[in-house]
Amino acid sequence: MLSNCPQILDRLTADFHGVIWLGQNPLEIYTPGFLELNYIFDGIISRTLKEYSEEQKLKQLSFFTKSYGQNFFLYYFIEKVSFPIFIPKNDIENRNKILFVQVVPETSSQIEILKKEFPNFQFELLELSKIIN
Repeated sequence: MLSNCPQILDRLTADFHGVIWLGQNPLEIYTPGFLELNYIFDGIISRTLKEYSEEQKLKQLSFFTKSYGQNFFLYYFIEKVSFPIFIPKNDIENRNKILFVQVVPETSSQIEILKKEFPNFQFELLELSKIIN
């Protein structure tokens, strides 16, 4: 069954610059939040997954698009964030929020590391493990 996480779409307003998505397994269509984030990225995520075989599943993926006319990014990691990561240039000063979508329970230390690494951004946590279980 595909996930249904409308909270992602509700949270991503014009003041968000991107998403960091932390999962438990290689990204697939059954990963919680997939439908919503694939929608935001105009199907780029699903098209990218079709290019990889099971043996080629990656532990991290990055996607870039435009949202509200500005650069917008998505990083997918398994279990922990891999540094260094690149946050694209932001043309609007008040567009400084990043949504941290967490599928893995109890990884709060990851968001704290991101806050220290990128102090100019506000990170908002969305714990899918609490919503979908």
